[in-house]
Parts: sequence; structure tokens; C-alpha cells
Amino acid sequence: MDYNGILSFDMPSILKKRIALLEAVKELGSISKAAKKVPISYKAAWEMIDSMNNLSKEPIVTKMTGGSGGGGSQLTAYGEKLINDYYILKKEYDKFLETLSNLSDFSTIKKFTLRISARNQLFAKVIEIRKDRVNADIKFQLKSGIILRSNITLDAVKELDLDINDEIVGIIKASSIMISDKEDFKKKVNVFEGVIEDLDRGDLTSNIKLHINNMDKFWITCKNDIVQKFDLDVGKKSYIFIRPKNILIGK
Repeated sequence: MDYNGILSFDMPSILKKRIALLEAVKELGSISKAAKKVPISYKAAWEMIDSMNNLSKEPIVTKMTGGSGGGGSQLTAYGEKLINDYYILKKEYDKFLETLSNLSDFSTIKKFTLRISARNQLFAKVIEIRKDRVNADIKFQLKSGIILRSNITLDAVKELDLDINDEIVGIIKASSIMISDKEDFKKKVNVFEGVIEDLDRGDLTSNIKLHINNMDKFWITCKNDIVQKFDLDVGKKSYIFIRPKNILIGK
């Protein structure tokens, strides 16, 4: 089973905390209670779960509605399988580390797998590849059903060995996403409608979390004057635009 980077053993402390959070959600049926048990903040717990759900081809944690407690959250069967596989992989990973300890210099090799800082990393499947002399237009579909277009070089297509139906990760910097309260981008590609789930205003810029069909989450960083201009707030329907050249592809 391919977990597309969710079980990333190169950052063991973060991975351990992710698994602990999932186990707590399974036990307690509540993200707020699970966050206290880990312990991390409620906001950090939600962001961690959103990130894992974005990277996964199936939901890991889902919301429950109704009931005597007013609802909660639950681990899916896929999430339970992920936890089980984590412990199997961890055992093999520990053996791998023992082997590495006998190597003279692992630091150079490790640089080949550097992690990236881009906030948006979304699981997707390639549905179309159009090539010209030097570049390629890649269409890929997210879990929510929306289709993104990325423009990358032919060399990148070759290096990734990219083909139709490949499972990939779309990578987008939060500052590369434009946001508006109305459909300003009618003649552009990569324009989508979503709902603002969270807005954290700083001194000069704001961080916005927007969801599409409660499946794919996007993080956007924009100037506060944009927030004020369009009166952006939690629960408001908004539109985002992403230039194809600003979408990287990982595989």
C-alpha cells in the first residue's frame, strides 16, 4: 500500500507524533481530546490531520455528526491499516538504521532526499500529458474531483518517468495562490471555488485555510489588504487561482 509520504521515516519525531495522534483519535473519538493526550494544540492537531488527509488517496480521519455527544471524529479503516503498517515499517526502518551506522558518510546521500517547505502537498492522479518542444502541460485530478494544470519541462517529465494514471503529489507554495471573493479569474485555468475554514491574521499577512468539497485543503498566504478588500472571513465562499508554472510535481 502506497502512503505517498505520510509515513516519512526521515523525520521520526514528526511521524511518531502523527501516529500518536491517530491512535488517540481512534481511542477517544475526538480530535480535541486526542490533542490533549499527545499533547499538542487543537489547531496543530487539525492541521496535522488535514495534511495527512491531503497526502492520502483515501480519508484517514473523518467527522461524525449527531449522537449524544454532538458528533466527533473517527479513524477510517484505511487509517487503522496505516497505523498497523507503520509499526511493521518502523521495525524494518530500525534495522536499516543499524546498517547505516556502519557506513562512512551518509550525509551526502541524505541531501538527495531533502524535504520541501511548500505548505500545499496534495495527492493526485495524472490524467493527461501534452508536450511541446521544451515543456509539457500536465493535467491531474485531486480527490475532490477538481483538475489542476501544471507546466513543467520535458526534462522533468523524463526524470520523473511521468505517465498517465501515475499517482503524484502536487506541490504549491501558499504565497503562490491568489484569492478573491468572486470569480475574477474567468479566462484563466486553475480557478476553483471553496469555503474558508480558518483565517489567521498577522501584522502584515494572513494565513488562510480553504477547503473544496470538504476533501482537499489549500493553505493561502496573502496580504492583509486583500483580506480587507474582499472582506474574507471564516465560512465565506471564495475563489482561488494558481498559475500552472507555480505547481510543482513530486512522485
